[in-house]
Amino acid sequence: MPYPEHRDPRVLHQLAADQLHEQLSAIEGTDGKIAVLLSLASGLLGIAAATFALHTSATVGNHAETVTATDLWVLGWGGAIYLFIVWKGVNAYFCRDWDVGPKPLQVWDRYKTEQSDFRIEWGVTNDLIYAWDDNRAAYEKKLAALSWIFTLVAAETILLVVAIGLVAAGV
Repeated sequence: MPYPEHRDPRVLHQLAADQLHEQLSAIEGTDGKIAVLLSLASGLLGIAAATFALHTSATVGNHAETVTATDLWVLGWGGAIYLFIVWKGVNAYFCRDWDVGPKPLQVWDRYKTEQSDFRIEWGVTNDLIYAWDDNRAAYEKKLAALSWIFTLVAAETILLVVAIGLVAAGV
């Protein structure tokens, strides 16, 4: 971006720094949500498997319960959904190294040149704007993955309810 001569970069610099900070905070928050949903998905699948395991270990009268084809179907779908959640989550969590703007030593090195403070501040402002822009597409991809993960965890919850219902019904 060309530097507008005789214009003070401070307002744009502060705006770019604030927006980059907000973007990086939102990315951190999204990563936290993904981690919680991955943990929840693990727990849901574990509870469904434990439900069937406890059901099959029970003996009613002289008749031992066994895992049915329906039980295996529910567990199979739960496992497939879980693997998809993990795949989406890992891809979203590690989608890229985030651009955080210039490093302090890079700015320090600019001060050792013949550039004016005015030019240095414009350069840092440009770096902040481009950092925000470079992060934007990957952040949107991460949000889309979060939406998928949330939906799939809901599906896994429904499968857990089905599993508990099957056990309660004695199917």
